[in-house]
Amino acid sequence: MAIRFFQAIFEASTFVGTHYILGSWYTADELGKRSGIFTASGLAGTMIGGFIQTGIHSSMNGLQNLSGWRWLFIIDGLITLPVAIYGFLLFPDTPKNTRAPYLRAEEKVLALSRVPDVPKRTPISLNFLKYCFSTWYWYFFVILWILAGETESFSTNALLQLYMKSHPTKKFTVSQINNYPTGVAAVGIVSTIFWATLTDFWGGKRYLGEIHLLFVFPGTLTG
Repeated sequence: MAIRFFQAIFEASTFVGTHYILGSWYTADELGKRSGIFTASGLAGTMIGGFIQTGIHSSMNGLQNLSGWRWLFIIDGLITLPVAIYGFLLFPDTPKNTRAPYLRAEEKVLALSRVPDVPKRTPISLNFLKYCFSTWYWYFFVILWILAGETESFSTNALLQLYMKSHPTKKFTVSQINNYPTGVAAVGIVSTIFWATLTDFWGGKRYLGEIHLLFVFPGTLTG
């Protein structure tokens, strides 16, 4: 629980920060597909993670007197290191301050001309925090995010795995518990990219995705 707490603190900026960077490089009718691919990558990690867990448990459980889940943490950590180094060295920042070595000068100029200029932001201050907590926007979107997050937890928080593991009558193997829920993530990948791309195709009409959610959320909650 302590690890999860600190992970959440350091991870909190990842999702919103990445969407901010995407919005700095792409126009309104290009943003849906790119955001969809980024969001679907998280689902892809959940899907692939199930198969990785199965492989580690079947081949490394007990190796060097370490259980399979400990090897999973070690291997995930080793995979994360090169990705973190790659991001630190090659993450593009915004078109205004990018130092990405793979972008030519004319490409940077083109990027600046394609998206609106974002005014310079002031550092977070006490007055800014007072404003945030005094407006209804903060409370409304926090509640909305909690509801959305708990609904999405059917896939992202492995509730199907927990259900299978605690089934009162049927006994599932470890491989089945890890592999079967990957189908939920697979459907999420296809659905996310499809609807996100469709909003671009129809001129950036993001409410089309909300119409889709109107059908998905009630079914998920009642299911």
